[in-house]
Amino acid sequence: MSARGGVTMAGGGGGDRAPSSSSTAMISRLLPPGFRFRPTDGELVAHYLARKAADAGFTSAAIRDADLYRAEPWDLLPPPRCDAAAEEEEEEEERCGYFFCTAAAAAAAAPWG
Repeated sequence: MSARGGVTMAGGGGGDRAPSSSSTAMISRLLPPGFRFRPTDGELVAHYLARKAADAGFTSAAIRDADLYRAEPWDLLPPPRCDAAAEEEEEEEERCGYFFCTAAAAAAAAPWG
């Protein structure tokens, strides 16, 4: 998890609520078939996190806003597909996601905050 300018970005798995299934479906439609989001740490920081820290309105089809401290982990990622190609693909790759989360949300959810 990286933080800069009050914005935290978590890989593998912020905003005020867990992403809905409709927002997940919309994001899937925005990305081309076969798209794999595998940025380096440097790309995550320089291209995504720095832009989000500079402009809270910055959005990305590959990185969503989600409140990681209030959402259930299984609600963050879309449900697995149920076709043979998806099963083979998921065996080869670990399911993961990238999310923005504000540092304020992290502090408010902490037991000491």
